[in-house]
Amino acid sequence: MLILMSMLFGCNSKMDEATVKGVIESAFLEQNATEGRYGWEMVGKAQWFVGKGFDLDCLMENELAYINYEKPGQITPSYPAQHSLTAASKKGYCIDLGSDLSYTINSIEHVSATGSMDIQMVNLTFALKNPAPWVSCLKEDVLTRMVRVENLTGTPGLNKDDVDKMAFQSANGCPNPVPATSERISKPRPESKPDKAPTKDEVKALAQKFDDALFEGNIEGAYGMLSCVNLYEETMWGTCSHSDLLAVGPSTHGDERMEGPWMEYTQYNFEAITKVTADKTDPTLFHVLMPHRKNKNTRSFSVQWTESRWKLFGVVSIMGAGLTPIRLMNDLHEKQYREAFDKRLAGEEVDYKGNLLNPNAEEEE
Repeated sequence: MLILMSMLFGCNSKMDEATVKGVIESAFLEQNATEGRYGWEMVGKAQWFVGKGFDLDCLMENELAYINYEKPGQITPSYPAQHSLTAASKKGYCIDLGSDLSYTINSIEHVSATGSMDIQMVNLTFALKNPAPWVSCLKEDVLTRMVRVENLTGTPGLNKDDVDKMAFQSANGCPNPVPATSERISKPRPESKPDKAPTKDEVKALAQKFDDALFEGNIEGAYGMLSCVNLYEETMWGTCSHSDLLAVGPSTHGDERMEGPWMEYTQYNFEAITKVTADKTDPTLFHVLMPHRKNKNTRSFSVQWTESRWKLFGVVSIMGAGLTPIRLMNDLHEKQYREAFDKRLAGEEVDYKGNLLNPNAEEEE
């Protein structure tokens, strides 16, 4: 009987290479999204994000992110690299690292003693097609793994402690595959005058549709309803990206999210809209006025006639820590903010209120 048990459990034949590779392939497919763009989850929703898996000095050197020296391990993406964040997760945002995740087996080594149960060590390296610059800053132990394939009972399988190592990013909460990185591409400034002003019902319907898209996480759909100006780009009109909406949340669904609501808590519905007024200088632009629900001050978002339809007017105008978002409540019905907007379009270094960014600018030669 002892001899029989030894034959059954103690003297399994050595697994051939095809068997070992089959175990690896099965575990890889089970643990990873392998088609389309792979989103690497960067946990965090405010100013700082968890930089786990990255060489932080490399991120700094390549101007991909800044380091929080007060709290080691935290990073915030640089503005130029922000457009490579293309989706949101419950815990953070997703970096488009590249497409079609795959792996290469570098070596297979038999490590168990002669006559014992078969254990083989596999060294493998992950790879992506068209990798983003972020990939060059992933740590070596993220890209290359050592896992054990073993035959302990007659059924080859991965060592239970190595299962998570087959996941490119363990506990990844991104909706993989994620949208591809969208470059910031300029568009001509809208100039065609509409036949008539938009009605309150029209702007209500547009704003609600936009809000619903944000609530559903349909960033592409929401972005398609925008006419955008980016005051941080040399060519400003249209030079925005989907990533500029990731940190923007819905306003009418009562959903407590980390993303700030696009109406900035002015109202929680669109019934409070009082009127739609034409811009004094731009015939394509109209301002949608409403009172703030608490202090009753008049605030506004704007709509613009472009591509033969009305779109919400968004401005990338305030660069802060964390993600730099598109802002929609720009209060361009007010003279101070409207004049400041024109100054910034003309290249003057002022903030959204018209204050000089450098108080000593006029005194310098």
